[in-house]
Amino acid sequence: MLFGTVFSFVTWVFSEKPESPQIPVPSLAVASISSQTTQTSEQLVPQRKIVNETLILTTGIFSRISPDGFERPVVLINGTFPGPNLIANTADNFSINVVNQMTDQRLELDTSIHWHGILQHRTAGSDGSEPLKSHNALSTPSIHSSIVSVLKAKQGNPFNHWFHHPKQVYSTFWYHSHVGTQYCDGLQGGLIIRDPNDPYSKEDWLGKPGYYDVDDGEWLLAVSLVLLQTSLGQDSTIVTLRDWNHLPSWEAFDDLSGEPEPNSTLVNGRGRYVGADPDEVPLAVIGPVNSGKSYRLRIINMSCNSWFRVSLDNHTFTIIEADGVALSINNANREVDSFTIFPGQRYSAVVKADQLPGNYWFRTNPFPDIYGWSPEEQMEDPGLNNAIFRYESAPIEEPKAGQIPTLCPMDESKIKPLVPPAQSECDKADQEFFLPIVAINDQTEEDRQNRSIPHYQLGNGSWIPPSLPVLLSVIRGEALPGNTYPIEFGKTIDVTFLNTEDDSSIEGAHPLHLHGVGTNLSSVADECLQSTSMSSLCSNLEVIKPIVGTHLGTIAVYDGNVTVRFRTDNPGPWIFHCHIDWHLDQGMAAVFAESRYEMLYGNNSIVFPPGWESLCPIYEGDKPPLLPGI
Repeated sequence: MLFGTVFSFVTWVFSEKPESPQIPVPSLAVASISSQTTQTSEQLVPQRKIVNETLILTTGIFSRISPDGFERPVVLINGTFPGPNLIANTADNFSINVVNQMTDQRLELDTSIHWHGILQHRTAGSDGSEPLKSHNALSTPSIHSSIVSVLKAKQGNPFNHWFHHPKQVYSTFWYHSHVGTQYCDGLQGGLIIRDPNDPYSKEDWLGKPGYYDVDDGEWLLAVSLVLLQTSLGQDSTIVTLRDWNHLPSWEAFDDLSGEPEPNSTLVNGRGRYVGADPDEVPLAVIGPVNSGKSYRLRIINMSCNSWFRVSLDNHTFTIIEADGVALSINNANREVDSFTIFPGQRYSAVVKADQLPGNYWFRTNPFPDIYGWSPEEQMEDPGLNNAIFRYESAPIEEPKAGQIPTLCPMDESKIKPLVPPAQSECDKADQEFFLPIVAINDQTEEDRQNRSIPHYQLGNGSWIPPSLPVLLSVIRGEALPGNTYPIEFGKTIDVTFLNTEDDSSIEGAHPLHLHGVGTNLSSVADECLQSTSMSSLCSNLEVIKPIVGTHLGTIAVYDGNVTVRFRTDNPGPWIFHCHIDWHLDQGMAAVFAESRYEMLYGNNSIVFPPGWESLCPIYEGDKPPLLPGI
């Protein structure tokens, strides 16, 4: 029998316009891999089936690995690092049981799982923003974004999470811990939702050729709905990037005046630190690929700090997806030789294997540089920060080529969605917010070393999680915690961010991510503030370089202002935070509390998991909960 606390994440698809907010709850038996549903190619159509999986989280003596040649404790998921990638089709339902068996006191022991990019329509209680207790937990204090929407499950109190995913949305997502800086220690994995009618796949129903031939989901769905990885990552077309520290995150982050310097870059869980022996530390391999075929590389930046400039020697990319949104193909993203990807962001980059068979460097030049890096060190070990793109008949060896300059980068300011925005998206906003990003620099040394004191502000203040989840406070009609902004249902909201820090270059960028909504990036220029009407922005596209209609889940803010727009059609408390995890832990977040009335009543009301009723006493003692739908 498994020890520890178990909770289940279930995607339960229900009708868009139900007659009642009460939804039947499915049976949630823990399923083994052998019992999972499989599909044949003839069955690749959207179906409401449940994808069953169990994720077992472990630390301790058997969870020490050397992903870059240096051994350290990590969080393993089902014994793998990174965690297994979850693969499904549109409208599939997820039942994912998470078992917390973490015991290593050098790591965070409470946990949560946030499904990055899943909008959680009607299921805000399953967003994954509050820790699940370890059976042997000694929680470390943190000012992280927990205590937003999910209740705490203590030992002996399993928490049944369940939610649905809109069947019309398909693409590249990921999951990660949302407690402290825990995902920096390895609690993360990919989540891929495919559409059999993907407009960019091999061919459409009329036989029109597509952009790519091979996608991991296509390979694996005929075998299993879950991709299993080796202990140091799966060589696949799902490509995860991240920075890596040799100390556990809590120890590495001992100086709150700055972020810890990464020791290496990992691609699919493999890399090398400066000074590691190339003969002893192998790199990740993408492939082997077959000449003449095109591959959809689903690239996910799972870093805690670093962003990357990605390139592939002698090859070009056509970018067909950004943060879960299919893109129109134009000169900004067709056959580019590099692109920038910030923490939390995802891109699908199609690569055609049209070069001579061999080994080519897949380069992920990071910022900041890894510890000890220099051009001389890069010449000594060309594998630093890189992986290998290998053809089928190529020898098993590393590429010989040195650094190749890139001349045609993707222009993020000109990418556009495949489906154009409605004209209404250019109308004036109903409500506008201006949220400057402020570093708090006037603290004493004692305050600076105190983790209970925030070190960043977003808007009017810093995010300090309250003892009671915001969702519970909202539905009870109680006072909201600081830096929480109530907003009404059915409105168009504009939020303008300004980076006020001294470093306004791309090196000082803050990648901001909003839960619960798809943000529409409206403009990227200082001139935006001079206009009070979105209509004028839309009529002056060439002047202020807006990218109206480009929906991005994570938006980088650095030089000048960035305005994002979203519609309030998903009631719940949604956190907007920096995806540099060190900054989130220092208070760079705010919460938008959307529509208390609609959370409780109507076709968009929240349907709470059964676990809420039994867990409310943990927060409220004998106070009766006010929870609709259970």
